[in-house]
Amino acid sequence: MKTKKANPWWTRWQRRWRQLRGHQQTKTHQVDWVWIDGERQKRVRFATPAEASAVVAGLTGLEPTGCFPALLGHAGRDVFMEFIPKARAGVPLADGVAGFYRAIYHHQLNPSPTLKPATLALAELSEGLMSLHSAGWIDDDLKKRVEHHAHQHAPAMMATGHDYVDAVAKNFMFHQGRWVGIDVEAIERERWLGLGLAKAEYRGLVAARDPDHWGIQDPVWINQYPIVRLNFLVTYFNTKLAQGKPGHIRIQALADAL
Repeated sequence: MKTKKANPWWTRWQRRWRQLRGHQQTKTHQVDWVWIDGERQKRVRFATPAEASAVVAGLTGLEPTGCFPALLGHAGRDVFMEFIPKARAGVPLADGVAGFYRAIYHHQLNPSPTLKPATLALAELSEGLMSLHSAGWIDDDLKKRVEHHAHQHAPAMMATGHDYVDAVAKNFMFHQGRWVGIDVEAIERERWLGLGLAKAEYRGLVAARDPDHWGIQDPVWINQYPIVRLNFLVTYFNTKLAQGKPGHIRIQALADAL
């Protein structure tokens, strides 16, 4: 079987350099192009078979949405995916990403979503705010304002499911008339639905809007999205600190979300 590294050498070197500096590593998988019987495929090799199985479960559950490349095989730590060639986009990225998240959320919200108490999300938020405060990134006033706002507006229950949590431009490609998510290792289970869209909003892939403008009509999701957005921001900021990437942090976004 012919193989070739999917990521360029400078990307692999950068990850290695950050690891040597002691920063937290989020990429524990390896991506290669492989040719099986002359057909080019994408192989993602995970650190453990359990991680691979979790991604396969997400791909299988979200398969009806058509939002991801086709799953071609799974063996141990390896997941084999359809190769998506570059193509000229027929739909703007912002519209495509909004439609992408609308599709995967609608699929899981109807007819009935998996719900968990919002107290769990509020506890996560409080812990994350404490970390930012201890690191000197937020003051007492902002910490209290965010917590007060979250407790006042959180619904009793919030929907969870599979989300595509790494919404950056390079992780989407135009394929057969729509934008699809190609970084399948970014599919994570049991997440508050809306985390992926919150990152797309923060990274400027989609325009910032109120929850009822996304075309997702489910009232559970509309009520929870403001809390999910706050959770995303706090978690993302702490992650970037752990990774040694403080330049990605815009604390003002936290105040703007209130």
